[in-house]
Amino acid sequence: MNEHRSVRQWQELYRAGGLDYSDYSTRERLGWRSWEYPAKTLADRTKQLSQVVMGITSPYILDNFCVSFRRLPTRFRKLYDEVGFCALREEDDDKTFLVTLNNPHHRRKWSLFTGRYGEDAPEFDCWDVRELLEYIVQISPELERNIKSPIVAEKRAASAYARIFHGESGEFAIYRDGDRRYSFRARRDGREHIMMVASDLKDAPPGFLPEQAVFIRGQYVYSPDPRFPIPQKTENKSFKRKEIER
Repeated sequence: MNEHRSVRQWQELYRAGGLDYSDYSTRERLGWRSWEYPAKTLADRTKQLSQVVMGITSPYILDNFCVSFRRLPTRFRKLYDEVGFCALREEDDDKTFLVTLNNPHHRRKWSLFTGRYGEDAPEFDCWDVRELLEYIVQISPELERNIKSPIVAEKRAASAYARIFHGESGEFAIYRDGDRRYSFRARRDGREHIMMVASDLKDAPPGFLPEQAVFIRGQYVYSPDPRFPIPQKTENKSFKRKEIER
């Protein structure tokens, strides 16, 4: 069964070639969960997604994850592809990550979702698969050594800022736009709003204005958005006091 086939073994199987996509056992060995699509469709889809799987070079991911494929519909019945990298050990389930290809609801061609960042938005997205593979190489040591990434706390602070100063409620997507930069599309005006996050004002990202930042959830958050009022210093102190009380 595919759940015991590592990424390394999958690469070896794919390199060997001669795969018969009309055969159910071949589909199962490759990790396909969708049986309703023609063999030609699955062959083309596998070729597309293999760019990700065959590009994996991290020994940790190669030997500790397996591969699964799905062709999924959006709520408007448009199809897109997904390749999941599932941890072979049950205790590592939270390290599982997946990549989507050409989902019409996502911003870019390739989107990487991780357990640590959540399901509301990708941790990383791009147009070029090489950029995606470089990012997977970057996060591999963090997964292997159980390193807690700072993006988790940064996203939490950005989300709190959006709720307080932009009036967001319920579930909404917080996107990463690079190092310590986040954004979301507001319901009230349909526009995208940018937020910058820093754990230390001495190491703030370029363009960050400390005097206009607020301290939320252990992070300093600044938004260069002129459409919203600049938080007053009294509010800043209030947030600091609440953090200390927690």
